[in-house]
Amino acid sequence: MCHYPSKHQTKFVSAPPTDRGDGGARHAQVDESGKFTYQPHPKVDRAAFDGGRALAMKDPAKGFPLERALGLLRWSAAGAMGGGAGLKVPLSINCWPEEEGRGAMAVSIEYSLERPDMRLHDVVVTVPLGTAEQPTIQDVDGNVRHDAREGTLSWLVDLIDSSNRTGSLEFTVPCRDPDAFFPITVAFTSSDLYCNCEVLQITTVEGDTPVQFGLTKQLATDEYQVA
Repeated sequence: MCHYPSKHQTKFVSAPPTDRGDGGARHAQVDESGKFTYQPHPKVDRAAFDGGRALAMKDPAKGFPLERALGLLRWSAAGAMGGGAGLKVPLSINCWPEEEGRGAMAVSIEYSLERPDMRLHDVVVTVPLGTAEQPTIQDVDGNVRHDAREGTLSWLVDLIDSSNRTGSLEFTVPCRDPDAFFPITVAFTSSDLYCNCEVLQITTVEGDTPVQFGLTKQLATDEYQVA
C-alpha cells in the first residue's frame, strides 16, 4: 500500500522579484481536465483568477514582496490517486521478502514508472532491515548504501524516465520477520510537475506591460511511503 497526500498536495507559484514591488499580474495556465481543484491565496483577486487565470493582488497598491517567494496558488487532487479521475502515483514500488532458511530472508524489490511523461531525479528508495547486519547484494539496477546505525538499505537511482521504466534490487540479509522491511520510503525530485501549471506572462498593473521573467519548475516528495 502506498501512502501519499492526495487531497492536500500543494503547488506554489512564486512571485519573482521585479524592479518595483508592484502588483503585476501573473497569467497562469493550469490543468483544466477536472483532475485538480485550485485555491488562490486569500490576498489574490479570486475573480481575476476564475475569469482569466490571472494571479493579481486584490489591492494592487500593496504589490508582491521583492526577493521573497510567495505562495500564490494551491492545488489539490480532485479524487484519490489511481481512482476514477485517472491519477497515478509517479513511481510504484513492490517488495517481496521470502524466507531463505538459516535465519535469512531473500528480498526482491521492483520499481515501475507509472508516469512515463515524467523524469525522476535522485531517486532514493530506503528499506528498513530490522538489523544492523550488512546485506548481501545479489543484483541491483543503480547503487546501494547501507546504514548500519539506522538499520537501513538505500537504493539509489540517478534518473528514472521512459528509457528505464522498471528496475530491481535483490539482496539477502539475516532476518526472520518479513514485516521488518516496511514501511519503505521513497524520495525524488523532478522538473515535471504533477499538476501541469505554467506561467505564460507577467504584466504590470499600470499599462499592462509585459515583464521579462524566468521560470523554474520543481517537484519534490514530502511523504511517500510503501507499507
